[in-house]
Amino acid sequence: MLGPLITGGFAASAAQATAIAASGTPVWITHGTGDHLLNVVTTGQTSYNRIWNAYMALGKTPAQANALVKYTEYADSAFYEPDRHLAAAPTYEDKTILQWLLSQ
Repeated sequence: MLGPLITGGFAASAAQATAIAASGTPVWITHGTGDHLLNVVTTGQTSYNRIWNAYMALGKTPAQANALVKYTEYADSAFYEPDRHLAAAPTYEDKTILQWLLSQ
């Protein structure tokens, strides 16, 4: 099973979240708290909530949903450049996320 990373992207639609959950795909979403292009609440947090809820709608327990959908939000201090939109930068520096990705 492949596990995708969603880094600072647009929010997953309800249909996309349902498809992800139906496929059993594990997902890790990252976003910058101070993203000036894509608001963290309407993108990163929304994606997480929609996918997590889609897994719950399929009968997963909260623990199972937590194992399948992960979310990391980076504070401004995690960015070494002034662009808080590029969540991929701290994501690819995070060994925990990279180990998770390789294990998928």
